[in-house]
Amino acid sequence: MGARVLIVGLDPDLVDYTDPDLPPGMDAARVHAGLVEVNAAFAARGDHVDTCVRARGL
Repeated sequence: MGARVLIVGLDPDLVDYTDPDLPPGMDAARVHAGLVEVNAAFAARGDHVDTCVRARGL
């Protein structure tokens, strides 16, 4: 039995990607793709991943 992993963060669809503090070219699609890739990597190890995203300020 693998580990249980919880990924917590802001909803990528609600982030202001025009913020100059974020890496150039970052957008919601890249974040979603990264989450899919991370989930697949954990699953390949036999781990279970839950993702919790939230709106800013809630």
